[in-house]
Amino acid sequence: MNHLRNVIRHELGASLRNLLVITAAIPGGALVLGLLGWIGGVDSFSIWPVFYPAVLIVGALLGSGSFSELHTEGRRVELLLRPTPEWTLVLVRAVGKMLLMVAMMVATFSVASILGAALHALLANAEVIAFFDGSIYAAAAWTSGAYWLFIGLFLINAVFTLGSVYFRKSPLFRTLLLGAGWGMSYAIVSVIAARVVFGRYITQDNDSVEITLEGDFEQLFPLLSQNIELYAALGAIVAAIGFYALAILRLRETEA
Repeated sequence: MNHLRNVIRHELGASLRNLLVITAAIPGGALVLGLLGWIGGVDSFSIWPVFYPAVLIVGALLGSGSFSELHTEGRRVELLLRPTPEWTLVLVRAVGKMLLMVAMMVATFSVASILGAALHALLANAEVIAFFDGSIYAAAAWTSGAYWLFIGLFLINAVFTLGSVYFRKSPLFRTLLLGAGWGMSYAIVSVIAARVVFGRYITQDNDSVEITLEGDFEQLFPLLSQNIELYAALGAIVAAIGFYALAILRLRETEA
């Protein structure tokens, strides 16, 4: 336990400065762009629509850079000679940094929002709460989809962590290329399978394709139809764990 605590302190402490710069620059840039919109008149705005894509993109970048030492011979040997289990390195470098990034992103976005609200109240002679009222902020509140955000983030981070361990050159680009190829293949197979299984439910004309399942889908797949979001979430979590496990195995092979 003490060893794990030391690894966490060392790994997260070394990346804290870079994470602070990244997580502060994104909401800061969004705030500046919002303030530039005040040239034509002061009005409330929200920077939170940037939160979801920013977290996912930074999560992918963190994953692809989790084991950047493997791409340099001297640093690669130093990393592999560390007396730290592979699962600990993957857990701390991938999952730990990702969770720290999310926490810092929430903090910096909140600070930027409060700063924007204060400036709005000062320049528009409005109450601070007015900056957060109405559909603009309510529709973009980051908490509305945090559940799916974390699931998607875990999956994306796991995929790019595996790419960081597996590819020695350009892991980000190669992982994106491999993911795009796999996605296209999966889409093609899924369309063919759907056509075979649900062909009698599909009606097609010159302009559109319509799938009419009505009550038959519930009869064929009663559990799936009632808990489709739950099964999708479980599937994504299992896939993420699988990618992390593959990264650990690949790291062990590299050490051997």
